[in-house]
Amino acid sequence: LTAAISAADHTRGPGARGGDAPWKEWHHFVVFAGGLELVINLSVGLDTRTGGRGLLGRVVTLWRAGGAWRGDVAQHPVDAMPAGRIALEVGRARLGWDGEAYTLRVPDGPIQVDLRLHPQTAPALSTQVPFGGAARVDWLVVPRLLAVGTARVRGQRHDIHDGLAYHDHNWGRFRWGDDFAWEWGFVLPDDPTDPHAIVFTRLLDRRRRRV
Repeated sequence: LTAAISAADHTRGPGARGGDAPWKEWHHFVVFAGGLELVINLSVGLDTRTGGRGLLGRVVTLWRAGGAWRGDVAQHPVDAMPAGRIALEVGRARLGWDGEAYTLRVPDGPIQVDLRLHPQTAPALSTQVPFGGAARVDWLVVPRLLAVGTARVRGQRHDIHDGLAYHDHNWGRFRWGDDFAWEWGFVLPDDPTDPHAIVFTRLLDRRRRRV
């Protein structure tokens, strides 16, 4: 299981195939820890503000604890992408892999997390999925993990012990606003002893008339 993830989930970087559209790549995590729900997304793309010269990263954090969703987006220039390893740095946020689990640390912002996420399922990989016209995207999903660590939400500490989690990793070349729409979701059980997980996705044209 860990060997399969080590081989498949590594960062690709802007050299990834897929035509001449702007390159994008992101790692996405969702964690359920009692009454706390967390979404953490680290993304990097070509900086369109400078005509694609340089890389721009974003740290997106969302959280909910029994009420409405709240969130934060922080942008940071990115010096380099460590292609070939499960590693990503955006600002001071860090994603890594220690041979057995993902390590995820976000030390800044309204949410600070320090987590190890242990995969419970093999990765599923879909390659060169058409995203309208000549655009293509690759998608890897690990639908079930167990998270251990801490999260601070606006100063309140939450200890996380075997919280169920979800992860996906996307990379490719496409333009937001092209002729596609993307519907996606996942299901994890309330009971962590229940071994099931469900992921669903479908791609449509922008007018949502063709699947």
